[in-house]
This record gives sequence, C-alpha cells and structure tokens, in this order.
Amino acid sequence: WARMKACLNDECRWLFYDHSRNHSGTWCTMAVCGNRMKARTYRQRHRPGSQDG
Repeated sequence: WARMKACLNDECRWLFYDHSRNHSGTWCTMAVCGNRMKARTYRQRHRPGSQDG
C-alpha cells in the first residue's frame, strides 16, 4: 500500500499507483495534473514584482 498515493493537485481527487523507482511520484498523471501544477508554480515564480525571478 505504500505505492498507493493521492494526487497532490488540490483540484484532483484521484488515487494512483506510484510506478517510480524511488517512490517519488506526486501526481496522478504528468500530462494533466503534473503539467498544471508545474505551470502554476512557474507563473508564480515569474510574476512581475516577484523576488525569485
């Protein structure tokens, strides 16, 4: 059961089986949730007036 995880996207309620070798999977699918979450954090980092970028 250690590989059964909940997707870290707050808008997604899927559970998924983590197929990664080191058990580091965080999203149900990279094509949907992973892409959305990475795009969201990128936009937050590169927002005008942000300190990081």
